[in-house]
Amino acid sequence: AVGPARGPCATGSRWHEFAFTLHDVFKPVRVHGRDSVFVDGALRTKVQQAQMPSYWTDVQGFEGYICHVTEAVGGDVELNTKQGCRGGEKKFMQNPGIWVDDGFA
Repeated sequence: AVGPARGPCATGSRWHEFAFTLHDVFKPVRVHGRDSVFVDGALRTKVQQAQMPSYWTDVQGFEGYICHVTEAVGGDVELNTKQGCRGGEKKFMQNPGIWVDDGFA
């Protein structure tokens, strides 16, 4: 989750620009509206409309699971509507950068 900022040496600190990591594989993902992406129930990122008129804005309301992640902005992310990632509806997306707007609380 995005959560509060941590210092570089604080427990749990991690520094990367991309929204999805290998630790997210098999976790539930939900796209709320056109711009909010939740992983395991927590807001992970918002999708910047101007920079990514991308696939993420086309899957509003999607609920499923993360099946594969390439840890890089623009890297491959495979989603599936089935928890075990077999069968179900597959979606192939790009790993977005982490971004939240000023309205994030």
